[in-house]
Amino acid sequence: MARLTGRFPRRCRNWFYKTACIRELLPRFYVEVALLKCYEFLSDGEFPAILGRLGSIARGVGDPLVGVYARCYLAKVGADVAPACKPYAVTMLHDYLFCFKEVRREPFASRLAQLGLSDGQYIRLGEPAVEWVLRCIGRGASYEHFETVVAHYRDYCNDATVLAHIVDAFDAASVAKHPLGVVNLAKQAEPSRVTTVALLGRLGRRFAEC
Repeated sequence: MARLTGRFPRRCRNWFYKTACIRELLPRFYVEVALLKCYEFLSDGEFPAILGRLGSIARGVGDPLVGVYARCYLAKVGADVAPACKPYAVTMLHDYLFCFKEVRREPFASRLAQLGLSDGQYIRLGEPAVEWVLRCIGRGASYEHFETVVAHYRDYCNDATVLAHIVDAFDAASVAKHPLGVVNLAKQAEPSRVTTVALLGRLGRRFAEC
C-alpha cells in the first residue's frame, strides 16, 4: 500500500508515539503488535525490520512461558502482514529453545519446585505457542529454514514433542530430504507428551507423502 499523506497518517503515528510511552514492557509490546497492521499507512516494505525489532523486545520478558506466548502473538500477526518474512520468527524460536536449558537450572528450578511443577510440566504449558510459531515458520518455508530450525533444536532442546511439531510444520519434502538424520534425532529425543514410537510414526507418514 502506498504511503498516505494527510491527517490520518499523522493520527496513526500519534498512536505509536502514545504506545511508546507505556512504561511496562509487556503491555507496550502487546499494544504495538495489535496495531502492527497500521504501519501500512506510514511506510512501505518495512515490516521485516519492524518484526525483527519486536522480536528482540520479546527477549526482555523474564518468564519463558509468558515470553513464548508473546512471541506466539507476534508470529500470528506477522504471518498476516508479512507471510513471507521468516527470519524474525526463526530467531524467536531460537530464543525460546535456548530457555529449555535455563528452566532446568537454578534459580528457576527452585521456583518451579515452590509452585509444585516439574520442568517437563512447565515446558508443556508453552507447547501450543511453540506449535503456532513453528507453523508460521513452516508455511512456505525453504529447506534452509528447516535446517536452521533443526540445528537450533539439536543445540538446545532435544524434546520429542517439539521435534514432532517441527516434523508437522514443514513441507514433507524438507523433512524427507535427509531421512536418516531426522530418524536419529527422533531416536535420541527425550520422550515427553509425544513418545518415541509416536514420533517415528509421524516421521513415517511424512516420508510416505514423498
